[in-house]
Amino acid sequence: YGKNADIEINLVRADIRDPEVLKQIQLEGDASNFKTATPNFREAVRTVSRMAEIGLDDEAIATRLRKGQSEVIALKDAAQLGNNVIDRVVTEPGLGPYAAELGRGVRAFGFTPEAAAGWFARIADAAKGQRPTITAIRENVERYGRALAKVDQTALFEGAEGFEGMRGGLLGVLDANTQ
Repeated sequence: YGKNADIEINLVRADIRDPEVLKQIQLEGDASNFKTATPNFREAVRTVSRMAEIGLDDEAIATRLRKGQSEVIALKDAAQLGNNVIDRVVTEPGLGPYAAELGRGVRAFGFTPEAAAGWFARIADAAKGQRPTITAIRENVERYGRALAKVDQTALFEGAEGFEGMRGGLLGVLDANTQ
């Protein structure tokens, strides 16, 4: 411990010019980082995304990172909302479940990432006592998700006439139903 502490170093002889070898080294490095210290939200999202891009499925990623499969899926879902959302969660970790739930709407129901990020921003900018619960968000993603897939999402912030028989933008409808 301290400035005189021993540091464990693992030397690996490998030709990282070979793409397959590089992938394996990256996977080992990522797994090692998760053993050393708990990464922040951004690092976790990047690692899960990188592993998925390499071709690992959710179960393999979860095993390598010693996480639950549902946590891996939630991180992948949150990643769909973009770097601004990820950065906001790093500064306010309590927003992570909101990002994951809205990202699930992108994956499961076809929300556009921009629309989900817009809804996230509305939630994140609300006073802490005025934010809807994660349960309310989940229920509304389920309730409106299928109908949302059938409408033009360009009207989300404005008049989405006829959506679920209501007038007003979808985000307004969702806001009203998550209070």
